Amino acid sequence: MTHDTTEQLAGDAGYMSAQVHEMGREIERLSAIAEQVEQLEAQLATADQRIKELETALAVARLPPESRSNVIQLVEGKAA
Repeated sequence: MTHDTTEQLAGDAGYMSAQVHEMGREIERLSAIAEQVEQLEAQLATADQRIKELETALAVARLPPESRSNVIQLVEGKAA
């Protein structure tokens, strides 16, 4: 092996090492983003459920009193 070849190989190894290090940092960054996405999806699912519950409560509240009482009794019966 010539001196030039050895220097070229050393340079290539250094470059590849830097690339591997950079890829590792990128993987860590993407992993953190993926974790944030999972947390946001869970929060969104919770918010969606709460909205559905509030929409249902509003629909019940708009019913005439007799119908509202019937719905409440049905719901309480299912919960028991």
